[in-house]
Amino acid sequence: MSTDRRYQPPLFLALAVATVSAVATACRSPTVTSIDMLCGGAAVQESLELVVDSVRPQGGAPLERLRGSRHRLTLTLLAAPASARPCQDQSGEGTFDAALPDAMAAAVHRPPSVHWQVQGTEVQVNLNPNVADNNLLIRLPLDGRDGRWEISTLVGAVALGRAVHRM
Repeated sequence: MSTDRRYQPPLFLALAVATVSAVATACRSPTVTSIDMLCGGAAVQESLELVVDSVRPQGGAPLERLRGSRHRLTLTLLAAPASARPCQDQSGEGTFDAALPDAMAAAVHRPPSVHWQVQGTEVQVNLNPNVADNNLLIRLPLDGRDGRWEISTLVGAVALGRAVHRM
């Protein structure tokens, strides 16, 4: 007569695994949602809606058709390495997640990577770093207010709008 006995780990082993998992989770660098925490060394996640407020003639018909539309975007800005530099001199990298229409998606980097830099009282985020033409730039005030965005080409800004915080 054979019995089917499943292996049951000893209770102390199960507790040890749970403890290690909890400690690893607690030690992970937290991601916060307040942009001003970026200068304090925290990774920041911002959920935004990009509102297309105006399109200049150089933007063309595909961007013009987007006037008045709203597009969701989530930024994750990774904390700069610890530094004694003032906040205004800090910069770093990050990622984004968005389902943008083609006319806007042409101005972002794939795979989704960003470069951020603190300039004065705001963080400027470039969604197409290391490219001179066709950039989606977002400016977010350090005090947490809504920001602005633009698509910029070699002729200047061709589409502009608000970067509105989502809850």
